[in-house]
Amino acid sequence: MDRPLKIVITIFILLILGFVILVVLAIGASPHAISMESRIIAFVLGAGIVLIGILALIWIIRK
Repeated sequence: MDRPLKIVITIFILLILGFVILVVLAIGASPHAISMESRIIAFVLGAGIVLIGILALIWIIRK
């Protein structure tokens, strides 16, 4: 497998991981299951991973 394809696959894995963190931990969890602080941390972490993945995709497309 050539290097650009590995990079694109890694970025898509990052995007999927970020969306999973956002949906499962930050949005989909029961309010009583985890604390509000943990939900905020999960939201920031998931949003950060998604943002990094999107920026990396834009960088690869424009390159």
